[in-house]
Amino acid sequence: MSDRSDPLRYTMIGDDGLTDQQRLEKYTGPISAEYLLPHLKNGTLIQVHEALELAEVGVTLVKDDKNRIQSWLDEELIVLATEETFETKPGEAYTALVVSPFVLYR
Repeated sequence: MSDRSDPLRYTMIGDDGLTDQQRLEKYTGPISAEYLLPHLKNGTLIQVHEALELAEVGVTLVKDDKNRIQSWLDEELIVLATEETFETKPGEAYTALVVSPFVLYR
């Protein structure tokens, strides 16, 4: 065995030094309608108004900030998508973020 003067630096898996919001922004991206449809049918698809950042809504869900979520629901800034309200954009990508069990999109 060799004598090491520098300690090994272990980090937890997934500990990338990012804040929750930065991590969620990293995993926000384009997605097709085909990906969203199963979540629509499961009742876990949430439409997010352009006035809000998807990552901000994701962090709020993760933190379970009921007051802020209710405020957005009251103002219809976030809406649980239904088959009647979901607008299919053929050939266009949506922007989405998975915050299990929900999928946020715009």
